[in-house]
Amino acid sequence: MSQFATQFRRLLRSTRQADDSTSKGKSLEDLIAFLFGAVRGMTVTDRNVLNAAGSEEVDIVFWNDKLKGDLPFMPYIIMVECKNWSSSLTSQEVAWFDHKLRDRSQTKGVLVAANGITGNASSLTSAHDIISKSLRDGIEIIVLTLDELSEIQSTASLVTLMKRKLCSLAARGTSLPWPAEQPAEQRTGRRRRPRRAGPATQ
Repeated sequence: MSQFATQFRRLLRSTRQADDSTSKGKSLEDLIAFLFGAVRGMTVTDRNVLNAAGSEEVDIVFWNDKLKGDLPFMPYIIMVECKNWSSSLTSQEVAWFDHKLRDRSQTKGVLVAANGITGNASSLTSAHDIISKSLRDGIEIIVLTLDELSEIQSTASLVTLMKRKLCSLAARGTSLPWPAEQPAEQRTGRRRRPRRAGPATQ
């Protein structure tokens, strides 16, 4: 196992085992800072930084040297919000992150929700509705879960996951869990037979 994988698995385990709100939040932030910081071109510039009024906090800010790095499709400044909740993140929390992005003129942001977000992705309800409405205003919120992160084997697989998430936003209007649920015929390996056209009518 590589040094990256060893450290990543250790931080992931600590994140899952944390049992109070302070340690849960910090452990997830440590995990994300390490994971994204390991991507070529990415540097942590701030953590737990407040705005001038002291009314809003950003968990992690990255500088993305996208001309030389592995995330050229992401902006130079990447804001990340980390929520290590035992339940799904509500629409109110997603809307608050959207508000933070707008206040700072950011068009992309990463929301790490340990257990996902509320609502139905297909019908765009609850938190998915917020993401869909943000998208219509040109703001892309990429949601990552702990289950998705646990599948990462290298920084290259993180880059691939980010690409898939952005494609999901563009095509479906929200951020789906990855891998996304497949149509029934793909899950069973059978293809649906096309309907035969009925007899022509005059």
